[in-house]
Amino acid sequence: KQWYQRRVRETRRQLRSMFLKSISHNTGTIEQYLDAVISGEMSAWTVPFLSFLLTTANAVGMEEKVQSVLPKSLDKYVEVLFLAKSSIHPHLRRSASSMLSLISHEMFSSKVVAGMKRAALRTPKFAVNSFTEAISALSLDLSRYVKDFLDILGPLLASSNPLLHEGVEPCFVAIFVEVSDSSAITELADGMFKILEGCHGKIAAYLQRVLVIKLIGKLSTSGQSTSEGIIEHVIGKYQAYLKSESNETAQIESITSLALWGSKLKVTVNKATIEQFKQGFVKGGTAHTRIAYLLAADSFFKSDTLSLLELLEDTLLTVVDKTAPNNVLSIAEGLAAGALLMKLAGKDLGDSEAILGKIKEKLLTSNVINVLSSKVLSAIHDEEAIAFVNFIKPLIFLFQAEILHAKSMVVLPYMVP
Repeated sequence: KQWYQRRVRETRRQLRSMFLKSISHNTGTIEQYLDAVISGEMSAWTVPFLSFLLTTANAVGMEEKVQSVLPKSLDKYVEVLFLAKSSIHPHLRRSASSMLSLISHEMFSSKVVAGMKRAALRTPKFAVNSFTEAISALSLDLSRYVKDFLDILGPLLASSNPLLHEGVEPCFVAIFVEVSDSSAITELADGMFKILEGCHGKIAAYLQRVLVIKLIGKLSTSGQSTSEGIIEHVIGKYQAYLKSESNETAQIESITSLALWGSKLKVTVNKATIEQFKQGFVKGGTAHTRIAYLLAADSFFKSDTLSLLELLEDTLLTVVDKTAPNNVLSIAEGLAAGALLMKLAGKDLGDSEAILGKIKEKLLTSNVINVLSSKVLSAIHDEEAIAFVNFIKPLIFLFQAEILHAKSMVVLPYMVP
């Protein structure tokens, strides 16, 4: 089957190349084809051909002709792709959408956005995948359309139909790539949190809330999300949301997404965030949630902000001290706290020797060291494994002499295959 599909694709490419060579220098032929296709019946098979003709005509200098037929072509595109009553093959959607690289803001607003609004109300199940291809094909900055996108896609993201969620997620990701204005990034984040809060109806399913939370995390990869003001604003939104979220999985995903934004901080970590970590390390609900907070802190405190981790030293020492022997989750908490303490000990601080001595003594006398037993090692998984990896590397450097001489720390058999 794969061999057959490859042959079909290769044949299609060769035929396309032959056709392009035969008409590329004959503008009269291209114009005849355009007029014939636009005036004929449209289907999911003919719109890609129309899109091909338009991009070809534009490439050979027929811009005036292209601009004269684009409005009608977009009407056909919207009718066939957005208002479809059945699923359209991804290849056809992608090929049909190439014409959108030629359109202006005025055409996008009057034709495409208007078409998206109609389709979201009439045929959202089939239209949403075409939305993604349309947005991906554009060569426009979409910052001015953020409110439109939230109005169109927000209700679909909040609906109870999981098929819509699958289509909306890549659509939002495509939008994130094309938004460059910092105020638009803020508007997108605020709009997402409003969806979580129920502006389009309560989202009862926790996995659905997790999807929205993940999208907010992905928004952090936008080029304009590096502004300290935007980052602090979104972090504040997460902090407020976590106070109302009761599901453990959604809490952990929120903390993980929070870390994506926190990793972009370059100047400082505000007092509210430091206080949130203090509370999260010791009172963060379940052990899994507390581990998530500890792992997130590793993203927040680095380079210029690492010195602020000293404000959490006493809390981290408390976590290490409370580690229970032979309890994998408790040891994982201690591991994550220990890794942060060793990160702090490695920083050139004013009282670094005193901090280093205190941390080494605490780690050597705590139950965290029980992670080196085969019983505990065989039981760790998921976030416990991440905590172990974060812990073991600095442990080796911090305790080089002790590892070589202390018989109670039989670590080498577990580090060498």
